[in-house]
Amino acid sequence: MSEDRSFLASFIENLQNFENLTRKTLLFPIMDKVRRESYHSNHVFSSIGEDAAGIIFNENSQDLLLITTDSITEEFSKKSPWAAGFSAIMAGADDIYSCGGTPIAASSIISSDQPEIRTQLLNGLLEATHRFEIPLVRGHTSDKTSNVGVSATVIGKIKKEDYVSAGGARNGDLIVVIADFDGHVGKSSKYYWDTVTFKEKDEILRKRKIMSKLAHRKLVSSSKDISNGGIIGTLILLLQYSKKGAVLDLGWLKTPPHLITKEFQLVEFVKMYLTSAFLVTVRSSDYKSVQKLGKEHGLMVFKIGKITENLRIMMKFGNLSQEFIDLTPYV
Repeated sequence: MSEDRSFLASFIENLQNFENLTRKTLLFPIMDKVRRESYHSNHVFSSIGEDAAGIIFNENSQDLLLITTDSITEEFSKKSPWAAGFSAIMAGADDIYSCGGTPIAASSIISSDQPEIRTQLLNGLLEATHRFEIPLVRGHTSDKTSNVGVSATVIGKIKKEDYVSAGGARNGDLIVVIADFDGHVGKSSKYYWDTVTFKEKDEILRKRKIMSKLAHRKLVSSSKDISNGGIIGTLILLLQYSKKGAVLDLGWLKTPPHLITKEFQLVEFVKMYLTSAFLVTVRSSDYKSVQKLGKEHGLMVFKIGKITENLRIMMKFGNLSQEFIDLTPYV
């Protein structure tokens, strides 16, 4: 019992000191300010807090235009400019898929005063357009700058009735991970699980299209793709937007084969950016249907906890339970 208590306490302490996770809470006052002070329009169906915002053209429209924007960190862009360009398109594509939609086009901005870096950023972007079948239709290049970076805006489409919000989690829902475990740790970071760069586009797209099926069949109540900050960081954002809490059972977590070693523990896995992975909430009665679809698409599907109405994330290990974070100040 003392070993379990020590494991749980150290697991929580480790995560509480993880910068990529703690930075997620910095977003909350920014999002709140935008919600309060931005101009409002009847064309906005869904907005800040979603992986992709939904825009309607008129009150009779049955379709949504989806839009999302992501910027890749300067550190990553300097270290691996090709991968940064590739990731800018991939991050936007997965935001669209997370809502149940289909990406249809992208624009991008690249910045560097070094021609070779600009070329690598662009080459990564262009390669990703082919793997994800998303044409790059607009962009901007900054060459007189000390900054090195890349960002992308991706637009998509979906039927309004199929849209999956990040804020739709319900009390009692299972928290479920849908992930591609056929991958390897990325070259640029130990917190990057690469399931894309070495695969053909047919496999990449097939695995993502599970999200449109889940959305159309109304099998998930909320969804976010698992990106920077890993499973826990993604969950924090989903819970904040849904105004819910959660109980996570560390004993339910699954990991890719051979990933966990003496040097790379379970706590490191939950920090990883899992490419081709989504965090969703599901009724208990629909869980087996989601698992079946996952198997058909070559994906792992496993529950990690349950949604609660109190605004806290509790972590369980065996018979022990400990609070990880109180979300009350952020809701």
